[in-house]
Amino acid sequence: MSRRFLLLAAIAVGGRLSVVEAQRDRKTVTVKVRVNSQASGYEGWRAMDGNPSTMWHTYWGPGETSHPHEIVVDLGRPYDLLGFTCVPRPYATRNGTIGKYRLTVGNAPGEDGQVAAAGELSSATGENRILFPEPVRGRYLRMQALSEINGRPWASIAEFQPIAVGGIRFRADPSAPILLPGQV
Repeated sequence: MSRRFLLLAAIAVGGRLSVVEAQRDRKTVTVKVRVNSQASGYEGWRAMDGNPSTMWHTYWGPGETSHPHEIVVDLGRPYDLLGFTCVPRPYATRNGTIGKYRLTVGNAPGEDGQVAAAGELSSATGENRILFPEPVRGRYLRMQALSEINGRPWASIAEFQPIAVGGIRFRADPSAPILLPGQV
């Protein structure tokens, strides 16, 4: 019996489809994440580990750098992208919560790519869901934090997730290189 038939049967018999069952069919792709700065225990890959209790946070302390900060995601191949979600850090303190941002999509490492979205994230406490005006095809996403909500020099993200055609989920490979060349 095909998986599709089983899901339809579950809907007809049970009256509703469980979230667990619906997510089981989605494809997960492992990606590489690089950042321009990170604190120990708050590495860049944690922004795409599927766990909203962990986060990427830029380095703070002597020698810290200011904005812009960036997280670059290599999807491994081009995908048709519809937007992205960005969840701020989960704790009461909002250190590093991104205010203004710019997201570009490109097809070569290091290129600026096409600006797919820019503006200010609307939620400092919940998921921000940004949809592009039209689908954008690309392999590399560069999320740039241009400011922090309280004017401090840091950036942090609990979860970052590109929204792709087909409902694909992306998860970071924690063993991939995590700092952009020449960064802290």
